[in-house]
Amino acid sequence: MKITTVKVVGFDSTIDGMRAPYKSYAKSDTDTSQEPCEYGESDYNLAERLCKAGRNHRKFMRMWYVYADIEAPRFWFSEFDTHRIGVEKNSESTVHTLYKEDLADDMFEFDFENSPKCAVDAMRATQKALAELQKQFVAETDPKKKNYYRRLMKQILPESFIQRRFVCMNYEALRHMYAERKDHRLPEWNKIFVDWVKTLPYNEFITNDFDDKEN
Repeated sequence: MKITTVKVVGFDSTIDGMRAPYKSYAKSDTDTSQEPCEYGESDYNLAERLCKAGRNHRKFMRMWYVYADIEAPRFWFSEFDTHRIGVEKNSESTVHTLYKEDLADDMFEFDFENSPKCAVDAMRATQKALAELQKQFVAETDPKKKNYYRRLMKQILPESFIQRRFVCMNYEALRHMYAERKDHRLPEWNKIFVDWVKTLPYNEFITNDFDDKEN
């Protein structure tokens, strides 16, 4: 599984929004000529106070956006998809692409070398069945029968199959996701996702680790 940050935006454009309730625009001390910008001390302290005050006060975090390229197994995406608010995504379609390429071992989040033989045998049998269905799909000319084979391939596709999605999430959504998943049993969450979050600018607003930032 791999998560790649494409772009992070919104830090500069939300400063006025943070200061709007008290019209304290003149107190802003951030140089917004770069993106992501580096908050001045006054703006940063305000953002931290609002963040700690609760969801109703940190609305600016819903305007901080992360665009990410995620390659992950279907079993991870099934859990990721429970987080809907503040998350948008476009994915590679198995319906339109599954028959186009051989399903090599590196297309699955599965340890072929160290897993029990029964599990490896099951995966090999599924790969073989998918390869045969691919051939039948390509050779078939009847649209109804092609759809039949397409459906069969999706029905037996393992949860370990790695899918690619392009995702947009705001920081408030990530904060909720991080709190819910940082101690999850799956390493895809408690290691890969958590480690990625900590690479983001101003990640302390997601993790709530402001003390670490100060140190």
